[in-house]
Amino acid sequence: MEALHIAVKHTQFTAFSHVWADWKGSTTEKVLPSYQVQFFMDIGKSCPNVDPDSISLWIDSLCIPGDVSLCNNAISKMASIYKAANWVIVLDNTILQCTINKVSKNG
Repeated sequence: MEALHIAVKHTQFTAFSHVWADWKGSTTEKVLPSYQVQFFMDIGKSCPNVDPDSISLWIDSLCIPGDVSLCNNAISKMASIYKAANWVIVLDNTILQCTINKVSKNG
């Protein structure tokens, strides 16, 4: 987890809260469907001050390990991950009803 801490300090990224919002996502999967990754990329690229050619994402459903002790440790670090992110996007039913053109800094 120390490597994660160092990377978070020096990397611009958009963080997605995916697993627990309206029960979207899965803690048992090790991958996401390509259309869902593309959806995250499109949202991340639409955020102000993000270079669309060099975007980094942190997605909880992919970055939180399944092992219970590792999972608990990672969850305890989520606040610092979200704090370090340039943008934090919580996926819920409301945002999923929006088109990418409707996403704006002011909501």
